[in-house]
Amino acid sequence: MCAFIIKGNIFKNTIKFHNYIILYNIIMKVAVLLTGQLRTFEMLKYLHLNSLILPYDADVFLGIDLNNKYQCEYKNSISTTTFEETNKAIEFFKPINSFIFDNTKQINLLFRQYYVIKKTYEMLKIYSDNNNIKYDLIIRLRFDQLIFSKEAPIPSKIYNNELGTVLYNQDNIDILKHHSMDKKFIFEEVNDNTIYVFGFGDFKHYKYANDQFFYHNHTLLEKMMNFYDNIDYIMKYCNTKNIGNMGCMIECIFYLYITHFNNIILKRSNINGIFIRELL
Repeated sequence: MCAFIIKGNIFKNTIKFHNYIILYNIIMKVAVLLTGQLRTFEMLKYLHLNSLILPYDADVFLGIDLNNKYQCEYKNSISTTTFEETNKAIEFFKPINSFIFDNTKQINLLFRQYYVIKKTYEMLKIYSDNNNIKYDLIIRLRFDQLIFSKEAPIPSKIYNNELGTVLYNQDNIDILKHHSMDKKFIFEEVNDNTIYVFGFGDFKHYKYANDQFFYHNHTLLEKMMNFYDNIDYIMKYCNTKNIGNMGCMIECIFYLYITHFNNIILKRSNINGIFIRELL
């Protein structure tokens, strides 16, 4: 009989042997998949590095989309990310590997971010297979996502109560950089066949799961890698069942892929997050 309790990046593992309880530590093996457009990367890079990557000695894989024209263009610059900016991110995070998605690729633009996630998972799988690594924790995170928890809260100085968000400016960049130096995100549990998200539930006439940030362990690596390949099929399924809105929203597709098509357990993470936009 054994049970896992996560404390920082240590598994406290207990095994009952005859009438004795043996307690020993196992260091967690962690991977972080940072994906999407760089955009407000300059503000969040120290939070991601200091409070997540370094404390867990995580293996990092980057998936960078150079095209900024197709998502939230009214809140962000639509200028194409330069290779100089891309190289800056690579030098900062020092990833195991990186996938750079340029503007010449003819991929369905509606789902291009999920294509980038797929390619990042593929790099992770190749690396884990080649090195015989089974990850205890795999985290998918966006470059423009400010994550927070009780252990690493949002600094009160940078939160704009009137707008209900955090503004992208140099003062807030400096505050968040120093704030992150002694903070560390704690993952309360990571179970097999379980994915942890910001939230899920019912919206009007369909169920959804927030896809902005999620984590799981090695048991779900291949299933989450294959999500992009199943989006079109699930959209058609939604249309036949009259599920969702405008052909089925992506968070509904994400929910169905996890629960209906793969019988994965869905749980709320103890970590939350908000996007940081350039032009607010």
